[in-house]
Amino acid sequence: MRISVVIPALNEEEALPGMLEALLAQTCRPDEIIVVDAESTDRTPDILAQWAQNGAPVRCIMGRRGGCGIGRNIGIKAARNSWIVLLDCGMLPPPSWLASLEAMHRQTGAPAVFGTCQYIPKTVFQRALCAVAWGNRPVPVVPCSLIDRSVFEAIGYFREDLEAVEDQEWTQRFLGHFGSRCVMVEPVTPHYDVPSQVSVVRRKWLLYHQCAVRAGALKRDQVLYLGGTACVVVLASTFWQVIVPMVFMYGALRWVYLPVVRGATFNWLIRPSHFLRVIGLASLMDTMKVLGFLVGRYQLVCGYVSQKH
Repeated sequence: MRISVVIPALNEEEALPGMLEALLAQTCRPDEIIVVDAESTDRTPDILAQWAQNGAPVRCIMGRRGGCGIGRNIGIKAARNSWIVLLDCGMLPPPSWLASLEAMHRQTGAPAVFGTCQYIPKTVFQRALCAVAWGNRPVPVVPCSLIDRSVFEAIGYFREDLEAVEDQEWTQRFLGHFGSRCVMVEPVTPHYDVPSQVSVVRRKWLLYHQCAVRAGALKRDQVLYLGGTACVVVLASTFWQVIVPMVFMYGALRWVYLPVVRGATFNWLIRPSHFLRVIGLASLMDTMKVLGFLVGRYQLVCGYVSQKH
């Protein structure tokens, strides 16, 4: 099986060398590695040119800014092989990763094999973020997956009008067409691109959930968060006595129960410095979710009105 790896990149001079080393250290090496550069302003193009000059099967293709979906589409269409593996910067696949994807395909005959990744925190802040966002367990994702070109021909490419959530929207189309997906549980690909600043978390969660509305994704979350917020506002304005019980219930669920269910140890969570970070990050993320959903809904209404006129 001949495989092309497609990686969208924007200012990834720090992450690319380790990622390329991990790909070339695979027991089943890829035939080509396509990095689509979205107008980087750092040394990303120079690093890729140097690797290509040293004989690595690396190609750098110029893309444009606007989200990973654009870079993935450009790379997929430029790939020489029918089997495409998608990867994001920050991921460091273990040596048996590609071979395991190929073996899973041969075993199942599936047109796509979804890999799993796990976010790896390095700081207390990142660990608290993982506890309330993704959990400490592997999850199946579109990046680090093996996909036959026929799948894209059947259900289409990634939406390029979405700066985020394009992978979830594409997965919805995949499940709608094929009914289920084949997931490779092991080996798990570590993902080291974890936000380390509050400002990054704020922008990321706002944009993600704003795009989710336009993508028609996370519909249950939209009902839960928008409906729940409306109920809280009505109850708090009518019966202010319920504010304290509601905060207690929200805190027990969001700050304790969900982090523990997602893999955080209780002994780590109850440390005051850790717990305060979890409280702050969970509250910030949920606030950005509500704002993102509201902004997305507003944009949909404005777009509908403009089309009418």
